[in-house]
Amino acid sequence: MSGTQISGFDAYVLYLAFKMHFSSNSYNFFKFNGKTKATQASYNSRKDKYHFDKLAHKFSREKIIEKMLVEQIHNSNFWVKDLLEKDNETRYLKFRGYVEGIRYYLKKEFSLIREYCLKSEIEIVDVFKIKEGTHPIIFKFLLRNDIRIETFIALDIVMLFSNNMNKKKDFDPIWKDQYLLMTKYYPFISHYLPESKEIKSMFKEIFLT
Repeated sequence: MSGTQISGFDAYVLYLAFKMHFSSNSYNFFKFNGKTKATQASYNSRKDKYHFDKLAHKFSREKIIEKMLVEQIHNSNFWVKDLLEKDNETRYLKFRGYVEGIRYYLKKEFSLIREYCLKSEIEIVDVFKIKEGTHPIIFKFLLRNDIRIETFIALDIVMLFSNNMNKKKDFDPIWKDQYLLMTKYYPFISHYLPESKEIKSMFKEIFLT
């Protein structure tokens, strides 16, 4: 097992910190280095202690974090046992394949959006426009799972469309929840994304040539 091996209690703390990061505006997983005020006593009294012990025995700290990450996107109400299921491992392997070839997949999904523009006879800027009473096209792509959240984030780095969407977020609970997820998710995958200069270059290559 590569990476940092941890104890069952450490896995429990990691799990709590991760959950707090995505559910709370005030807690930041990275600021607190995945630490919480959980105690060994509280851990020992848990009925699901066995699952944390098993998780720590099988996986490194780094892999546990990424297994939680893919489960968070799939089901925000996941619990520790879900991380030991075959479906989670399948999602994790898919995630690893994606991030290892992230430039290829970003270009592929950029191209998908470009094809949509050509078929719909619209300009790329129209994909990001906010019309009264409806979500921008790019957000619909995300909600339909036509593009991954990483692609959505990469496009926002170029077009900054979330700024305009946030002006209406108090009236749009769907966007409000998705934006929170996006901002909480980004620190976990930022080191996999190309630098903004490269993303902008990819954008120009696909959409402006």
